[in-house]
Amino acid sequence: GQVAGCARHTHGWGHQGGYAVAVNSRHLFISGRMINEGGHLEDPDTWPPAGSDWIGVSRRPLEDIRQAAPFAGAKGAKGDTLKGAFLVVDEVPTGSKALDRRVANIAGLAASSNRLWAACPYDGTIKVFDADTMQRREVWRFERAGGLAVAPDGTLWALQDGDAGHPSRVAALDAAGRPAGPEFRFDLPADPASMCFASDGRLLVADDGPRQQVLLFERTAA
Repeated sequence: GQVAGCARHTHGWGHQGGYAVAVNSRHLFISGRMINEGGHLEDPDTWPPAGSDWIGVSRRPLEDIRQAAPFAGAKGAKGDTLKGAFLVVDEVPTGSKALDRRVANIAGLAASSNRLWAACPYDGTIKVFDADTMQRREVWRFERAGGLAVAPDGTLWALQDGDAGHPSRVAALDAAGRPAGPEFRFDLPADPASMCFASDGRLLVADDGPRQQVLLFERTAA
């Protein structure tokens, strides 16, 4: 029950924190938002230009999550920022509903040995990156993307937030981002907020609705 480590470098000096984390066998990935604090922080290799914010991901080595896992083209160097470890996923106008995880922030992350997926509800996509080079490989159309998780069989599952005309759901996606099998739907007042897979293959979904419960699902033979 004791804290074994603390990542740090997630708030202050333009850092605004984030809503998602993911790991593979080598790295920790932390979503975040970087601002220039009203234009007072000026360095093109560390902070966004005036009038813009960066939505992105900080990459850390698992052996010491306080340190940077640098890569070509990354941002970060000045102040209390890690050098060369921040991936700019998108640049957005300053003040674009930054405090709402469902709008202008990365709402979910998932990682495998060679891929990093980022849920971007602000432009209705899931973006796919190479986990080693951090270069963008694909962009999938997926409206209202939320939490992401990789199943034991390597399938990516995505949470889709509900709206006035659609219930929330969790769906499996294939390597091209297309529906790939079963999905679970959640009628109101359920409010699925995050999810993960257990080692036995069951899907665990945190319901932030009135039940305030963790719901368990398992795939069964037809």
